[in-house]
Amino acid sequence: MQLKKYILGLILSCILLLSACQTRQKINSQLTEKHSVEKIHKDIDFTYNQLKKGHSGVYWYIEKQTLDYKFDSLKKAIQSPLSSLEFYRKLAPLVAAIKCGHTRLAMPAKIYTSKEKLARAKQINPLQQLNFKVFDEKLYVSGLNHSLNLIKKGDQVLAIEGESVTTIFTNLTSVFASDGYNQTFKYAVLNRSFANLYAQVYGIPNKLHYTLKRGDSVHYISLQTITKSDTSSKLSPSNKLVVKKPDADSLARLKAEKKLKKSQRYKGLDEKKQPLLDFKFLDTSKSIAYMKVKSFSFPYANFSKFYQESFKNLADAKTQNLILDLRENGGGSLSASKNLFSYLIDSSFNYIQPSQVARLYNPYIHQKGIFNWIKAFNYYFDRRRATEQEGLDAYQLNFDGIEKQAPKKDNYKGNLYVLINGYSFSATSLIASNLKAKRQVIFVGQETGGANNGCVAGHIPTLILPHSGLKLNMGLYPIKPAIREANYGRGIFPDVWISPNYIDYSENRDPEMNWILNDILLKN
Repeated sequence: MQLKKYILGLILSCILLLSACQTRQKINSQLTEKHSVEKIHKDIDFTYNQLKKGHSGVYWYIEKQTLDYKFDSLKKAIQSPLSSLEFYRKLAPLVAAIKCGHTRLAMPAKIYTSKEKLARAKQINPLQQLNFKVFDEKLYVSGLNHSLNLIKKGDQVLAIEGESVTTIFTNLTSVFASDGYNQTFKYAVLNRSFANLYAQVYGIPNKLHYTLKRGDSVHYISLQTITKSDTSSKLSPSNKLVVKKPDADSLARLKAEKKLKKSQRYKGLDEKKQPLLDFKFLDTSKSIAYMKVKSFSFPYANFSKFYQESFKNLADAKTQNLILDLRENGGGSLSASKNLFSYLIDSSFNYIQPSQVARLYNPYIHQKGIFNWIKAFNYYFDRRRATEQEGLDAYQLNFDGIEKQAPKKDNYKGNLYVLINGYSFSATSLIASNLKAKRQVIFVGQETGGANNGCVAGHIPTLILPHSGLKLNMGLYPIKPAIREANYGRGIFPDVWISPNYIDYSENRDPEMNWILNDILLKN
């Protein structure tokens, strides 16, 4: 029996390994070869058909006739073979034309062997050598990843490869959408991910020419891929690091630190190793509290625990002013968003509107491969999320937040300030729109990246275009806040508009937070 299990396991391992090798070869081949006009046209049709079948808000912001014309025109315009990257640049703006921030076409990444990964890990391409930030529609060098004499933090980038930053921004923001007519989300994405977007649209370069501005002077610099120096191999035996065995006190301290770190991991960590969930009092009298919720979804998250602890502290201290920081919160769990709202209101509420879809679309039946078949099978049984409506050719979606719910025990009734910006998106926009409609609150910052009238999300499958290998990430279900619609297609507007600039960023100033603290001081 044990031998049979061993042989079966060996066979399955070989099948998976062979499948992985074939997948890598297929994807890499798709990325490099030119695709025939016929195959390109088939992928265009596939994309539009999936949008029409699965995306419940495909015509929220664009007329069907207009979108039909765009897809037909693209097919007519393509009369010669294209690579996947060339095709991506043409098709991605059409997917973005539906103006859904949860729906985007993406370039697949090349799959490398273990040996290739090791070689690449030693290289730093010209985009990776610099960190970038976007403020006031300008691109700045915000950091250097190795020593560069001719570039300094704070230099403004005017052009890359002779192309103006304005043109580059236009090209990059054409391949993805904001919700509706939102004015802040795209630049918020650029601010977070300029280098990644540039690589996706222009490819990963081995050499780049930058035009930089510092003060009144303009200078030019070329960067090329470099290899990290392996200093450890050059050390003499006498200079090599000697690892000492830690003593008992050090071991105890390390064990305690590890235990503390594990106990706090439910609050998460961002890219700067700062907690995603944070709560603290800002004064000795505990009259001002600060709560940061930078994500509604991350590994090991325990939102219920964080909310219970934080709002009990507020109730015990009888705190008068709460500053809720939702900046850079790109969304996540609908339930985590709704549960936070239940601590910020003192009466029963509906969080989202009842919503319907015309059909139960299973995205994975259109995909090849055993893993997609498993997903399709699982998705079939996940139809509990919807109930067929008698007498109607539609299905009612059963999302958390549709039914009326009571507020939490320690709900907060004091003064509430909410910080928002262009990356306050998806589930974050849902809580912001509900707060705006149902509670006295002062919003400070910039327009949220997510629309005030809701989004199409709920489930976001990734579909692979059969011939080019491009990836279509697509929202499926309409999720709308239980409010009267206002500012259709725009985000939640702040009551006090404040936009930080690069100097604020470089000097670690927080003008939005400073305004709130001054406002509290003036009122007391």
